[in-house]
Amino acid sequence: MSNYVDQLLHISIITSGIIVALLVINYFVVRRYSLKWMQVLWLLVAVRMLLPANLLTIAVPNLSKKEVEVKSVAYQQLFSNQPSNIGQQEMICKEKQKEQKAEIMPSKAYTYQPDESRVEATPMITLFINGIVLIWLAGALFSIVRYMCSYLVFRNRIMNSNEVMMVPSCLGIDEKVRSKVAVYKNENVKAPFSFGLLHKAIILPKKNYSERELGVILNHEYTHICNHDIEFKTLLCLIKSIHWFNPFVYFMERTINQNMELICDEEVIREQNGEYRKMYGMTILNTLREVNGQSIFTCATHFGGEKKQIKERFRNIMNPAASRKKPFILTVVLVLVLGSSLITCKAVNSNIENTTDTEMGILVEQNLEENKLQDKKLKPITILVTGKELIPGLEKDNGRIDCIFLLRYQPELQQLEVQSLCRDLLVDIPDGKSDKLSYAFAKGGIALTKETVEQNFGITVDYVATVDYEGFRHIIDQVGGIDLEISQKEAEYLSKTNYISKKSNRTLKSGINRMNGDQALGYARIRYVPTIDGEQNDLGRVNRHQRIVKAVLDKCKSKSISDNIALIREAKKSVETDMPLSLIISYAKNVLGNEFTLKTVRIPVEESYEGAKVDGKSVIVWDKEPNLKVLQ
Repeated sequence: MSNYVDQLLHISIITSGIIVALLVINYFVVRRYSLKWMQVLWLLVAVRMLLPANLLTIAVPNLSKKEVEVKSVAYQQLFSNQPSNIGQQEMICKEKQKEQKAEIMPSKAYTYQPDESRVEATPMITLFINGIVLIWLAGALFSIVRYMCSYLVFRNRIMNSNEVMMVPSCLGIDEKVRSKVAVYKNENVKAPFSFGLLHKAIILPKKNYSERELGVILNHEYTHICNHDIEFKTLLCLIKSIHWFNPFVYFMERTINQNMELICDEEVIREQNGEYRKMYGMTILNTLREVNGQSIFTCATHFGGEKKQIKERFRNIMNPAASRKKPFILTVVLVLVLGSSLITCKAVNSNIENTTDTEMGILVEQNLEENKLQDKKLKPITILVTGKELIPGLEKDNGRIDCIFLLRYQPELQQLEVQSLCRDLLVDIPDGKSDKLSYAFAKGGIALTKETVEQNFGITVDYVATVDYEGFRHIIDQVGGIDLEISQKEAEYLSKTNYISKKSNRTLKSGINRMNGDQALGYARIRYVPTIDGEQNDLGRVNRHQRIVKAVLDKCKSKSISDNIALIREAKKSVETDMPLSLIISYAKNVLGNEFTLKTVRIPVEESYEGAKVDGKSVIVWDKEPNLKVLQ
């Protein structure tokens, strides 16, 4: 038993160092990355603490100082003589060793006389070791018995007053999960929780929840069960019983329990909008208010979590982690920077007595302020955006462009400018030919279009972006539709043509309409009907494009930063661009997180152009001086 305790102490000391390192890593990654991979590392540490011995032992010869000196002298003399064969070498070595031993060992016999002090000390050491073993054993048994008794008392108290509850199918919960977990209502509990190793159960307070609140609570608890959090908590109870003397184990348990709640929050709110996340946070807050110190069994997962953790949970709910790295890559990076992190880390008081609705709003505002400080480093940027017409059967060609405009943003002035370029503008193509601006895209794609714009308008394009019909529809639908005002003629035209592909969507009326992606695309393609402002032909289509851009910005402005980031991630799948996603998000946060001025410009400007025919094509001949002045 003493050997086991000695080995246990050895393992506990080694893993304590690992726990400290992981606590530091956990502190630095909690606000930036998903913690699910971190739980895997904690699980490995927990399993290691239950193993009774080291997994690998390497035997290393241990020579006494005298033996080292003997062999050293012998081999020095051996190699100094340099005999001609191996047999002679071995004989010389043995002779030298005998001579050295004769010198070391005394010539007279040595009689061992026991030291009286050592005889008296041995029983004391033995008693001390046995005492430590007994103390550890008593502590471990007490802890195990305490957990078992508390579980039985808790289970009997709860199960005797449970009422079976049927989970509505309208909540969208997986049928397989619902069939494996029983749901009860109980008048003796004040907060929802789940427990049970062999037979999982979710216990709800006996109160009337709204359908949305019930869905939030059950999704949260089902996620705990699917993540095997109850089993993990039970494992931690066993570790605490065995390593009850190690204070770092309790820090580890607290961090793991906090991670469980953060991971659960992350999975439940994934791909949800800001309204859902706010309702989710308020449900947690209301649950905490109603608990009033009610204790729940250690191996159970409860919906509200700990009050001290509420600030971190609200921060993650309102501003989810933006980055998702693969576990092994992030682990290597964090281990490499661990040394510098320890030097720069400092103590942070995370205790919170009460968290109110107002404080939750303050947390969101603080996140926005932090974003503003980071965004001050952003530079003015120019993005060339083109809308590609999708022609069936010619998908492999460059195709034609229905719209082309420049997005130019100046962070210091908080000014966003949409500079629309008519596609019929007569320009000099870099290949030496004068033609429509749209011809550059048809011949050389976005690369030649960028070169043509830079050469003719004297500006530098930083990034390019192209979206086709399908991508345009998808973006508008992801935003939730846009509000646009149209004339009677526009409404009638769209109801008669196939510009709106689905007949069921040809329902637009004069006035303001909430348009989906299909309807907005049809509106953007109109050319032969005047706009509500009286603009016609290519100039009228440019006017419509600017109205669409403004409507999208207005819709995004009404959403939260986190919602817009989610929209950007989804929209980027529909756009061909060389602009990194991280940079797109940085500029979007700066634009939408602050008050900004939107300025729209159409090239050519009024009274600076005239229509003409070139090689049988209708083109716009424009006066460069006034137009280039506007673009500068």
